[in-house]
Amino acid sequence: MNKKKITRIRGFRYALCLFFGLLFLTSHAQQKTITGKVTDQSGQQLPGVTVVVKGTTIGTVTNTDGAFSLSIPQNAETLQFSFVGMRTQDVPIGNLSNHGRRIHRY
Repeated sequence: MNKKKITRIRGFRYALCLFFGLLFLTSHAQQKTITGKVTDQSGQQLPGVTVVVKGTTIGTVTNTDGAFSLSIPQNAETLQFSFVGMRTQDVPIGNLSNHGRRIHRY
């Protein structure tokens, strides 16, 4: 291979690495992490509650202490909380106080 071709290949590799690096940073910058704890009406922590960004497949399940942590898009507006034997609740993210949430029975 001649030097001109090698230089062109190296330049292409550099540009490709730069492109994917910027793509990663852009997609990562558009995320935020939300954390919280889910309890019932009496304040009992609820493990196993499904927490989903409404209209997406982005979600998690609360741990044994009723706590959750979820990376969500910056433009996410509503979290949906569901649990067996409880009413599913849609909660605007801006209305979550300290990201705690009480789930009510049917």
